[in-house]
Amino acid sequence: MAKMKEWTEGALFLVPQADNGHSLGQVVSSEKQALNSVICVFYDQRSHDSVGSWVVPDPSKMISILFTTTDLLNNGTWRVVGRSTPLGLDRMGNYVKLKAANFVGAEITGSGNVMEFLNAFYGLLPWDDWHDPKYLDKLLVSPEMKPKDLKLKNR
Repeated sequence: MAKMKEWTEGALFLVPQADNGHSLGQVVSSEKQALNSVICVFYDQRSHDSVGSWVVPDPSKMISILFTTTDLLNNGTWRVVGRSTPLGLDRMGNYVKLKAANFVGAEITGSGNVMEFLNAFYGLLPWDDWHDPKYLDKLLVSPEMKPKDLKLKNR
């Protein structure tokens, strides 16, 4: 029997990290026309409490808003722990234009890359260990959200 989808727009979920911590994400929009992806917001909010009782999204701590694949939501790796009014779509500057173009040109980031991004954000992996050393910079909602104490491979 197929696993039922637990997540919907507004779902709050925990992204597991390399140090057994968890960071907060939220499904903002489900976009079937964009290769059946979702738009998720990721916050600079984390805890070692895997229950998620601490989860209240803080809009000022938004670090990224991305189209991403649904695989880790579907299989429960990104575990849904609550629900809140979806936040942040207004911070995705190209959303209206992409939607008008039926999402032609949308860049979808694999959920595995999102997990590596979050691990690097918290210094658990090198920030610049990609073919393009600036790749993770491009996933930030704004340049000022880049952590100051990053672990770098290419020093």
